[in-house]
Amino acid sequence: MSESSIEITGIEAINAALEEMTVKAERSVLREGMKAAADVVTGSLQAEGSKAPGEIGDALADPGSWTRSISIRSGHSAETKIGPKGALPEVHVGRGATKTEKGWRGQPKGSRYRRSLFYLLEMMEGLRTRDNAKNLPQSHPMSTGFQKSQSNAVQAFITNLKDKLGI
Repeated sequence: MSESSIEITGIEAINAALEEMTVKAERSVLREGMKAAADVVTGSLQAEGSKAPGEIGDALADPGSWTRSISIRSGHSAETKIGPKGALPEVHVGRGATKTEKGWRGQPKGSRYRRSLFYLLEMMEGLRTRDNAKNLPQSHPMSTGFQKSQSNAVQAFITNLKDKLGI
């Protein structure tokens, strides 16, 4: 596992400028900075996800397949959550649920469903069992995409804040 270090300069000036602003203006500046950072991370996730074969790669390369939410908290802090949304276009038909040691698994027989990108990414990251995912690569697109874009996202956030604050 590799380590990364990020150097942020001028943080005192940013904090001083944020202290002088109204709460509404501060939240707006933080939100714009988080949007810039989220755009960098989303671009990296799209690039990593597009390496997957077939329609999964096509879906993950689409900007509309990713969602982000931004939460502004007190004390000059903000958080963004980025994740997949939607499903593959192909409709599947359930072959019948089976009883396992952990409970029922699978779709009821005859039911129509689409595979969600969230579910597929969980299998690719190794967070779910891979019984039915023999053709699905275990490539870790979310982890790799975030690690590759982490320093660029922080830089985009700081640059955006400095531009908005005139520093």
